[in-house]
Amino acid sequence: MLIAAMISFTAVSVIKSKRAAAFRKQFSPGKTVPDWRVYAIDEEGNCFCGAEILLENEKDVFGIGRQEDNALRLMRPDIGRHHAKVTRKGIIYTYTDLGSAAGSICDGVPIKEKRLHHLMVVWVNHVALVFANCEVAQDFLARAVKNSPR
Repeated sequence: MLIAAMISFTAVSVIKSKRAAAFRKQFSPGKTVPDWRVYAIDEEGNCFCGAEILLENEKDVFGIGRQEDNALRLMRPDIGRHHAKVTRKGIIYTYTDLGSAAGSICDGVPIKEKRLHHLMVVWVNHVALVFANCEVAQDFLARAVKNSPR
């Protein structure tokens, strides 16, 4: 019984590593696989832009706002020029509102700073920012494809 469990665990580990390798092949050589993605969705449910959050070191910043130098540009007059940022410390990613007039709301509560979690929604005026952890999403998608009828 113990040997069967060990073989099963090893098989699962091999499958996961093959899935991870296949996922990484989607990106060009030398490009870092993103840990997070963010999607901007309007009140009608239309996703109008999105971006990969690539923070290779702890000094990197992922900016969100209207200004050209932001990684995620939201071209709407009700969004601040430099509305918010995402930073990384170790494996922890944090969303920080930069003191914008409109502010940021998560779970119905105004926030200044909040640790990212999978499928976290932050409202910035009339735009919902949905943060997705790529590893969690990739595992979910792989299971969905594996279990779908052909």
